[in-house]
Amino acid sequence: DPNAVSIFRPNTTDHSSSTTSVSSLVSGDSATLEEVNTSHGGNNLDSTYQKFSGSMSIKNTTANDGGWKIVPTTSYNFGTNDFTIEAWAYNNSVTVDGSHRYVMDWNAGGSPNARLSIGINNGECWFGVTAYDNGFRPTSGFGSLNGFGNGTWTHWAFVKESGNLALFCDGHRQFTYSDTKSYNFQSGLSGVLAFGQRHGSDSNGNMVNMHQQEIRVSNNARYSGATYTIPT
Repeated sequence: DPNAVSIFRPNTTDHSSSTTSVSSLVSGDSATLEEVNTSHGGNNLDSTYQKFSGSMSIKNTTANDGGWKIVPTTSYNFGTNDFTIEAWAYNNSVTVDGSHRYVMDWNAGGSPNARLSIGINNGECWFGVTAYDNGFRPTSGFGSLNGFGNGTWTHWAFVKESGNLALFCDGHRQFTYSDTKSYNFQSGLSGVLAFGQRHGSDSNGNMVNMHQQEIRVSNNARYSGATYTIPT
């Protein structure tokens, strides 16, 4: 796959539940997926919920215990070019409350921030600065999105294509807006590509019981249009 920058695919053959670092499968890619607070033991790898046979998911099990972060390389400096960030997520009775909680939260800095998020509380959802500034601020937790139902797997993807940013969930585009921001994730704010927590705090925004796996970062726009066929 010439467009894959990183693929993180922990599995039951090469990893255990105590694994704290997962290397990319892409040849020549030195980016890693790192557990944040290894001393707490509240977040690790888990094989209970498998989207694909033999797979393991990253998870958070304790509030305020941190999640996982990608340590990026210069290949993550996309600028204003096309890219795709995607993963599978499993909702194992996530609690929606008054706190900001994140499926993912990536921040490349800038003013306003070049930030991509899937975050919820019991009042609204938010998906980064571009969507927020354009008025896409749905209410009631995950209820406004395709997918993310309790006990189900959801494929999500942020796609930048020809100057437009889109969020897809379960094959359906949730929004698309013109986006002129520059997404240089490695040089902007290295190490803040977070899953299961807020980008800037290892003890804030934890989303307990959201499992994720098959994380792929690409330097092209993999999905386009209003719908797409969910990858298998």
